Amino acid sequence: MAGLTSLNDDLLVRIFGCLPRLFPAMCLSVANLRLQRVWLAYNDKIVESILGPDIPACQEAVALAIAETNDPSTPPLPSRLRHPEVSSTETHPNKWLPYLFRNSGLASSACTAWKKFLKGLPNSNYRLAYNFTSPERSYYFIRLVVLAYNDPRFQPALQSVEETLPINMMRTHYEFCEFMCRYMSESEQARQGIAKAPEDMTFEDELEERVADDWEAALKSLWQALCKREKANETQVVATKRSISAVS
Repeated sequence: MAGLTSLNDDLLVRIFGCLPRLFPAMCLSVANLRLQRVWLAYNDKIVESILGPDIPACQEAVALAIAETNDPSTPPLPSRLRHPEVSSTETHPNKWLPYLFRNSGLASSACTAWKKFLKGLPNSNYRLAYNFTSPERSYYFIRLVVLAYNDPRFQPALQSVEETLPINMMRTHYEFCEFMCRYMSESEQARQGIAKAPEDMTFEDELEERVADDWEAALKSLWQALCKREKANETQVVATKRSISAVS
């Protein structure tokens, strides 16, 4: 073990990532203080290496899971689950791994419904137009936008991402979100947390869409971002044409 702990962090992360499952990685992490600190510092990269082949868009899935648990109100990890010399404030995968597995299941279900919906459309060109990113990656991005509704800390970062995303990818995000809010089955909406809870329902909701406020806000945000990008793109096209005309 002394020889193993003498390696630098990068090599230790690679060793963790080469393990076939998470359980051996967790067992290795509690062998001593050095290995546990490496595990705590790089657990997102390690988990991505181990679960990447099984979870599509694993990097985005891990980012969402960590974001969902990155809350100051989250209680610290119990002392029985950490090394006595490791701070209780350090990020521990025991907090976010349950979210990762839950979200990957929800993503799979939503993406299956989305693909089925697209295949049922009569215009094949429409289906091809929105195939610019993996549906799982789009799903996790949408969930981050939903999360930002209740957590302002994510809004500036998401806004900067929305402004730099390729327009076709932005359109995919919006169309996928619109599908989930408007065309997804009620049972799947309830499973995804899109439908309003019964206690939040109002009389108007009985006559209109029963979409939760955070999902409705996410759909509106994506629509506004898409319109902004399309307008900027049109302006750029016009400017390019004028430049070409001036040269010729």
